[in-house]
Amino acid sequence: MEFADGIDKSYVQHPYWLQQVNQVKENSIGGGHGKPGILSITNMPHQCGEKCMTNNMRKKPVQITVTEKCNLKCIYCYEHAKDCGSLTIDKVKSILVHELADPRFDELEIDFHGGEPALAFDVIKPVCEWLWSEPREKPYLCFASTNGTLIQGRIKEWFRKNAKRFWLSLSLDGTREMHNFNRSSSYDAIDIGFFREMWPKQTVKMTISPHTLPNVAEGIKHIHSWGFELTANLAHGMSWPSDLIGVYRDELNKVADFYLSNPQHKPCRIVNFDLKKIGMESLHPEFRKLRRKWCGSGDPMICYAVNGNSYPCQLFAPSSTSANVDSVAERWDFTDIKNFIDPNCKGCCLDGACPTCYGMNYFESGTLHTRPKDMCPFLKCEAFATSYLYGMMLANKARYPIVAELSDADKLGYVRGIEIVQRELADEVMGY
Repeated sequence: MEFADGIDKSYVQHPYWLQQVNQVKENSIGGGHGKPGILSITNMPHQCGEKCMTNNMRKKPVQITVTEKCNLKCIYCYEHAKDCGSLTIDKVKSILVHELADPRFDELEIDFHGGEPALAFDVIKPVCEWLWSEPREKPYLCFASTNGTLIQGRIKEWFRKNAKRFWLSLSLDGTREMHNFNRSSSYDAIDIGFFREMWPKQTVKMTISPHTLPNVAEGIKHIHSWGFELTANLAHGMSWPSDLIGVYRDELNKVADFYLSNPQHKPCRIVNFDLKKIGMESLHPEFRKLRRKWCGSGDPMICYAVNGNSYPCQLFAPSSTSANVDSVAERWDFTDIKNFIDPNCKGCCLDGACPTCYGMNYFESGTLHTRPKDMCPFLKCEAFATSYLYGMMLANKARYPIVAELSDADKLGYVRGIEIVQRELADEVMGY
């Protein structure tokens, strides 16, 4: 099937679509809670799977940069300080004591950040064992993202012993060739099977560079072949040449077809755009008032750098940016969504659902909201591929658990989002 066949021209005439339209006209679609027309909010689990804490409590992500040091030089890395310092055991403990006592939050998500956090294992180990040694005021989760190359010997055995209370997420950029180009030829230094054995529900993080973009589909298939689910995104802070747009569109088509042939896998983010949000805002304009930031940067998230100061997230820390970050929290209210809306995006059908990085926005433009425009056509390709994928899944929903389990209201949101994206973006995307 070609990329848009059966969707942009004929899908809106599919019996499923017509049935949804009729139900809307009769005001008979509810949101799963007995209230017609109200969107049911689907609580996505935390990336740490079964160790995820409850979804009805207020959680605070606390990033602690235990070290700025790293043993790799990834081509897209935004951290320019690779050997400038680390936090002490006592300082990390004092941070955790302070954060555990914060009465505004019910739970903590503790992210031991780097650099490469395994280089600070001699800080992480005693801190965690101290943390686990007695009951604490509130539940918490220990987590770290790692390049995997140092998870060996005594470090590996400690994580094996504590795998149920400390979760590791592996960065893996696709096939051996893709990963080695992006991440300092480190593929063969990683015991990938160990991560699969210890944390089978933890997603792998795949970052796409301009060099690896032409092989995105093979990279995603490779990661799934290890038994992982994954998150994937284009690298921020890099130049994205226009001659790759059509290549990316075609790769996304292959990715969508892979998920159609493998319904056991959850589609990764590059073909999992939030079309439901686009559709529900179209059907119910009042939903625009409920818009939230793309991430928790600054509220509720906090990041402690090796200097002991706190920042909205790691991208605002001195190791990540040369911009003046000391007054960021004073200049902008991170609780006010208006500070994060790019006026240049007004009128785009993806406005409100498009992924962005506020730290990178600040680094490149001096504002939180101004997005790099060279990424826009690539993100439009992602949304269009998602419309194809979800259109096909909704037309055959019994085969695909990810859509079969949706409420009627959520299905309607997706259907409406598909229609909008196909109508607004088909000519542009297919013209690349």
